[in-house]
Amino acid sequence: MIRLKTILLLCLLVGSASHAAQAQPTGQAQIISPRAGSSLSGEVVVIGSAVHPTFVRYELAFAYDPDPTDTWFTFWQGAAPVAEGELGRWETSGISDGIYALRLRVYFSERGFLETIVRGLQLNNTAPVVMPMATPTATPIAVTMPTPTPTPTLTPTAILLLTAAPMPSAGVGVPAKEDELLSALMSNRSQIEAAFWAGARLSLTIFGILGLYVFIQEARNKRRRRTHR
Repeated sequence: MIRLKTILLLCLLVGSASHAAQAQPTGQAQIISPRAGSSLSGEVVVIGSAVHPTFVRYELAFAYDPDPTDTWFTFWQGAAPVAEGELGRWETSGISDGIYALRLRVYFSERGFLETIVRGLQLNNTAPVVMPMATPTATPIAVTMPTPTPTPTLTPTAILLLTAAPMPSAGVGVPAKEDELLSALMSNRSQIEAAFWAGARLSLTIFGILGLYVFIQEARNKRRRRTHR
């Protein structure tokens, strides 16, 4: 009978202890964003939860992934709990590109803490160098233009229109202008005769010189023939 009471008492004590443990809320250290394997650049907003019944503080830190030395660099600290909200901002522009890990620690005492780690975060802050595309240069094509054929210009040719002078009718006297021409010729008769005889003398002189030249050439030819004989 005493043993049965002792067993029942122990069961009551264990049940009350487990009920008290279930009723007491537990802490949470959770990173919702960024997720593992994400590609990041610039300022990264860290979203998650940092709560605990005896909350003291929380901190965010990053490290190389993997990092054999387990060296973490703290970049943010919070003095108030956060439930599914913004935990902090991670400025990655001054960090070299590579793969990193992000850690959240929620302290519920000076030495006690909860933590979660997100791994495989790829930082890509170095913008790829975009090479300018070469602009194709148009090759000039030599186009031979046909030489224009000059259009013949019609030069107006002076056309001499000869108007036949009317023949004098029978019984009509010679016009006054013809009389003047005949009188002028008669008055210059002596000059015309002088010019005629001067031309005749010049012609005779030229023919005489030519005859003399021919005579001299014939005489030379006869001498040469005699010499050859």
